[in-house]
Formats: sequence, C-alpha cells, structure tokens
Amino acid sequence: MLTLLILLLICIFCSWFFAGCEIGFISWNPLKVSHAAAQGNFSARLAMRLMNHRGQVLSVILVGNNVVNVAAAIVFAALFIEIDRAVTLDLSRIPSPESWFLTPVLIIFGEILPKSLYRTYPFRLTMKFIPALTVFFYLMSPILWIFRLAARVFGLSGERGGESQNAKVREDIILMALEGARRGTIYEGADLLMKNTLGMTGKHIGEMAVGFDDWKRCHTLYRSSQMLTEFRVDAGAPVPVDEVVVFDDELKAPLGYVSLSDVAAHRHDQLKTFGSLLKPLPRLKGGMGVLACLRRMPSDSPRYYSVVDGDSAPGILDKMALFGAAFAKN
Repeated sequence: MLTLLILLLICIFCSWFFAGCEIGFISWNPLKVSHAAAQGNFSARLAMRLMNHRGQVLSVILVGNNVVNVAAAIVFAALFIEIDRAVTLDLSRIPSPESWFLTPVLIIFGEILPKSLYRTYPFRLTMKFIPALTVFFYLMSPILWIFRLAARVFGLSGERGGESQNAKVREDIILMALEGARRGTIYEGADLLMKNTLGMTGKHIGEMAVGFDDWKRCHTLYRSSQMLTEFRVDAGAPVPVDEVVVFDDELKAPLGYVSLSDVAAHRHDQLKTFGSLLKPLPRLKGGMGVLACLRRMPSDSPRYYSVVDGDSAPGILDKMALFGAAFAKN
C-alpha cells in the first residue's frame, strides 16, 4: 500500500511538473532567457535549445501530462482496492471513486495551482525544471520521430520542412503587421523591415564581418602603446562612433576597444595610452546565424565584435552594420 501511495504522489508531482512547464514555456520572456544564456547560465542555454523546437517541446509536455494522468488513475484504482481490503467499511459501493477523489486532486494540484504559479513566475519556476524537461524531451525524441514519419507516410505533411517553416514565418509576420495596423502601432517602413529580416534567414555573421585589411583602409588605426593625446576624430566614419578598436603595435590583430568617453576623461593625461583603457572585444562565431545573433545581442553591448573562426579572428563586426542591413532600402 505504501508503494502505491508513493507512486500516486509521484504521478501527481509529474502532473504538476508538466502543467507548470507548459504554461511557463509559453509565458516567459525569450529575451530574458537569451540574456541569461549569454551570461553563462546552464539552464538558460538548455532552454535556448528547447526554444528552437518549441512545437515539439509542447507536444512532449502534453504527451507526458496525459501519460502521468492515466498512470495516476491506474495507481489510484489499485490503491483504492488495497484500502477497501484494509478497512471494515465497504468502499466498493462508492461509484467511480476516481471521479470523487482523484479528479479534484489532479485539477487542483495538476492544473490550477501550477499554471497559476508558473504564469506569475514563469522564468524563475520554469528555469528550475529545464534540465529535467530537456532529458525528457530527448528521451521522447525517437517517439516524435516515429510520429513525424507516420505523418509523412500517410500524407499528413504535404509541405517540405524548409518551405513549411518559411511559410509559417511569413504568416506570423503578416499577422503581426495586420494586428499592428489595427492597433495603430505599426510604423512606416515596417514592410521593408520584414522583407529585410526574411532576407537575413540563412546568413551568417562571418559574411558581414570586415576583414582586417579592409578595416585598416577604412578606419583610423590606434596602437595599444599610442598616447591618448594622439586621438583624432574619424571624420570619414559614416556613423558617429563612440568606441574605437585598438590593435597591437604591429597592427596585426585587434586587442580590444576603448570607449571615447574614457578617452575624453583622460585625454590631457600625458602618460595615458590606449592600452591602459583597453577593454576586451566580445567574440562571435563566424558560423552563427545573423538572426540568432540579433536575438542574443544585449542592448548595452559594445559596438564592435571580434568574429572568430576556430582559433583565428578573421574580421571585425560593426553592430551598426546589422541594424543597417535590417533597415536598408534596396
């Protein structure tokens, strides 16, 4: 009897887990998850992987919730029989005991409470169970693969994966535009932004990076040993800059960047060099998608990034170039 009671409690807890993760996974702020992942949070990194398979994750959650609810009914039936044998009362006369005893418990502890709490604190609560959800997702992946294969065999999925995904993206953007137009919140040129955003699909950061040789021809160069008093405003820059990239003394590789506000504060110091105010350049992998980079890039991040390919850094990325590509007029 004790074993059945423990199994029943486990099933109720699992029902809580799946119901909470379902509403939390929908309600949390993806930007907050992305920021936590950029800060090195392990659960947030797992969550970013799951968010790339949002539909499949929700399917796994719903399947898991149904399985544990059915298991809870089976365990409760066996437990009720054991209790009926142990007590003097004839409990077998109670019609449908699952409906009288188990269903209210599952509704309260497997639906109402977890969904209310996870909707109120989606990030904090869901993040605690992301590792367990990730393990369950990958354990269920073979079953999902069988279902998708069966759907293709029976002709339930007529579109190719890539075409279907592009159609869904376009449909979502159109719906957002229509809703924005209805509310009066859509702005002029939004159609251009949507078109350019779709055009970025499949592009990588390495394609937008500027090689060192090209960078040296277009920008004023500063060495780490160079004095701040030698700073000159780059009048040829297309966009006003608030940071400058600093190279080594041989001008072979960038060492970091210096904020112009720091330069202004110490410009009259005869002993200060650019190297004394140096800050490291953030790194981006050349194979990272442009859209993924835009999603993960914090708003307060530096303007320039070092784009790496393996152990080498083939170029520098100007963050403004990404924004310019989104709003550029063809």
